Amino acid sequence: MPKQLIKKYIPSNEKIKNHKHLKIFGNSLFKNQIWNLNRYTTPRAFAVGVFCAFLPIPFQMVVAAAIAIFTHANLPLSIALVWITNPITIPPVFYFCYRVGLLITGTTLHTNSISLSLDWVGTQLNQIWLPLIVGSLFCGIIASTFSYYFIKTAWKIQAARKWKNRHYLI
Repeated sequence: MPKQLIKKYIPSNEKIKNHKHLKIFGNSLFKNQIWNLNRYTTPRAFAVGVFCAFLPIPFQMVVAAAIAIFTHANLPLSIALVWITNPITIPPVFYFCYRVGLLITGTTLHTNSISLSLDWVGTQLNQIWLPLIVGSLFCGIIASTFSYYFIKTAWKIQAARKWKNRHYLI
């Protein structure tokens, strides 16, 4: 069940191989292991994709692809999961990460009003960069670790159910 559901939503091999930003990986994109969807590559892909979704940088998909190739995670799933942070979810996710970063670094909010605009970010960048990066890394590590073990456990439960429901022919 999880495998069919995941395969339904991940991008095709050809779409990823022909993506203009991913061509920098050359022949690494043709390794069979990074295209397999199994109990080893899927939890790794969740960890990679979720972690990269929390990175406050452009081209998160390229970073996710590089890490997926290096860790032998499922490449399409790693890239697709980066879209957890999309134009709609970026403001609340990164604001949450920023607030977590403030707690971790012990810094205080220097302004009374926060505007989620590029102008505000540009003027406040020297004050917000450290809490944002620290908070994003912390949240990314926690979320990716949770997703890795959640998917690994769900896969084991599904496999155990299939094994239990097997009917043997005599």
